[in-house]
Amino acid sequence: RRVLFRSVLGGIQPSIFDQFNTDENKENGFTDRMLISFPDLYVDVYNENEIDVNITYWYDNYIQKFFDLVKREWVQFSNEDDIKSIICILTPNAKKEWIRIFNNISEMQNSDLENEYMKSMLPKQKSYIPRFAMLLNALWAYDSDNKDCYMATITPESMLRAEKLSNYFINMSKKVKIESQDKSDMRKAIKSDQGKSKFDSFKALYKSNEKI
Repeated sequence: RRVLFRSVLGGIQPSIFDQFNTDENKENGFTDRMLISFPDLYVDVYNENEIDVNITYWYDNYIQKFFDLVKREWVQFSNEDDIKSIICILTPNAKKEWIRIFNNISEMQNSDLENEYMKSMLPKQKSYIPRFAMLLNALWAYDSDNKDCYMATITPESMLRAEKLSNYFINMSKKVKIESQDKSDMRKAIKSDQGKSKFDSFKALYKSNEKI
């Protein structure tokens, strides 16, 4: 049978994103499935720089040609009009890198030094990294002049690139989610101490996050 999926890409304000980090979403893994990019805010001064229109044409042409190649040469259908699965194989060195990456994430999951709030998203990276490697490997095979390159043979270089991409998303998640959790803990502390003196409220706020 055919498997349908939809990728969602978009932007959201940090203050609104905080509302997604509820206890319910933490338990069901909703936010752990998000791949977050949260660069440092920098507002540029006025300038008249423009993207070269030829770059946009090149990008559009590149993506379209790659998509057509995948449909033409890599996607095959059975007599029942179902998509045939392609089995991707790791080279021996790529498998060594994958085992190392997998074990490193397992150590982070078992570490007492790792933030408990972050541990819930680490297992998701174990499923994302092979997918990253497959996608990056397909793009590399598409661009390579080496005719022996094949999309379904995952190279160690693709696995290492996938590790870098995963590390980026892990760091972005730490930057956003821990800060959001700290805010949530402080709001709960303030709400639970309503009616008390300002000093008592401040003590509750401090205890909720002694790093402030």
